[in-house]
Amino acid sequence: MPFSYSRDKNNGVLVKRGIGKLKLAEIFSSWDDMMNNYLSSDEENINGIILDYRDAEFDVNIGQNEEIVDIFKKHKEVLSRYKIAILTSRPDNIALPLIVSSKVEGYLYEIFSTEEAALEWLNEGRMESGFNNPI
Repeated sequence: MPFSYSRDKNNGVLVKRGIGKLKLAEIFSSWDDMMNNYLSSDEENINGIILDYRDAEFDVNIGQNEEIVDIFKKHKEVLSRYKIAILTSRPDNIALPLIVSSKVEGYLYEIFSTEEAALEWLNEGRMESGFNNPI
């Protein structure tokens, strides 16, 4: 699978890394995998999510953005609890996350080019018991 997962326990962050050319079906499968295996109700101390696409290329038509928006809507109850930082260094990978972010509401979602900037943003407003999510 073109995705790997890790946990940064010091920062309370789940990191999902995409590698290579990512087709829409693989992106959907990775979201289901993340929801079922990494963000289950018994998972502790995850305050934010980094979606790292710096080593990936989206093999997705921009017209398919509504299908990705539907993933966010489908999992809103769980995903809206987390700040979500998207990492990408490819200009052609920025358009899709920007379009999706403009069509979903109720999320703290930002795009970054460095992991350091993403972690700084994820840790803003962090309290002992997690993030003070204003949503």
